[in-house]
Amino acid sequence: MEKFDPLQILSNSRRRALISILRELDGRAELREVVRRIAELEQGPDFDRKLRKSVYVSLIQTHIPKMESAGLIEHDGVSDVISLLEIPSAYRQYLDISERGEVLRSLCYFGVSIAGLGLGIYYQNQLASTVSFFFSVTSGLQIFQMLTS
Repeated sequence: MEKFDPLQILSNSRRRALISILRELDGRAELREVVRRIAELEQGPDFDRKLRKSVYVSLIQTHIPKMESAGLIEHDGVSDVISLLEIPSAYRQYLDISERGEVLRSLCYFGVSIAGLGLGIYYQNQLASTVSFFFSVTSGLQIFQMLTS
């Protein structure tokens, strides 16, 4: 097995998404489901066929072979099932940083929106208060989801 730089492997958003999706699905998923989820991440639920094809081709030609060579996944070409292998500690530390970074960013948004809400109330600005309230609720829910998943 070749030795790969974890940062080089994890520098691509589709490879990170593939790991994340496999982790969500208990380590195994059909290629079709992975393609659908990545396309949805990139363009939302109304993604087009062109994006689906782009994701599929890039996974088959580039990302899956590279991640197999790095020992992160296995792809059964017959059943088209991708399995997540044990993630080496060199990779885990970067994945954990990424996940903590998402929580930290959401906490910052939450803090700023609460400050905006306070200022909106203090200055009796209804629009600012309303917008800040919705940002507070949205970022609070995002933090809750990240911490409970």
